[in-house]
Amino acid sequence: LININGEVIGVNCAIRAGAEGLGFAIPAGQVGRIYARLIRGEAAAQEALDLGLELAEAGRPRRGETGLLVLQAQPGGPAERGGLRKGDLLMSLDGSPTATMSDYELVVSSLAPGQSVKAEARRGENLVTLTLTPTALSQAEARGLAWKWYGLNAAESRGSLILEQPSADSPAAYLGLREGDILLRVGSRDLRTPADLARAMLENRFNTSIGLAVQRGRVIYQATLSR
Repeated sequence: LININGEVIGVNCAIRAGAEGLGFAIPAGQVGRIYARLIRGEAAAQEALDLGLELAEAGRPRRGETGLLVLQAQPGGPAERGGLRKGDLLMSLDGSPTATMSDYELVVSSLAPGQSVKAEARRGENLVTLTLTPTALSQAEARGLAWKWYGLNAAESRGSLILEQPSADSPAAYLGLREGDILLRVGSRDLRTPADLARAMLENRFNTSIGLAVQRGRVIYQATLSR
């Protein structure tokens, strides 16, 4: 798909049957990010970059602007170091609008380690432009997210992942999980070791809820935890 100047602005992907001239295209910027990730190959799939942000989709954007509301910028994290603050409305990353969490995930997951990205945000009456550099999350940090967000911690025993006591007032405690339960699956990943739990958290770090399977005695329960 090209514009009047002959510049590529997208890749056509569908045409509406029975409609005159109505088609759909993937934006060129999105294609470029996916292409770059594919070129980096298998290693890119192992990358888990993070900006240290807790975000929520804005229910009533001001002035018709769309964006994600910054609920918290992790102290000392990439976003805080770059100048993003709690209460800012994150409107775009790398020139792409961030109207939804899916938009945000697509941009962050397509970045290369050490690659800086321009962020545009509304702060009160002002528009600010910031430069953010994501950092890679370690497995230890990922397990920390499981504890912080859901109250989950587990240890390996005889080829199974056994839950420790959930933190008080956590989603896991509210659901009724308890010490000794066997954690079988988080998201789409089967679990055997703490490293498996870390990988599952990295895979689901942009989600505000996770599905899991837990065994207690001879019964297997499936449930959802929301943070």
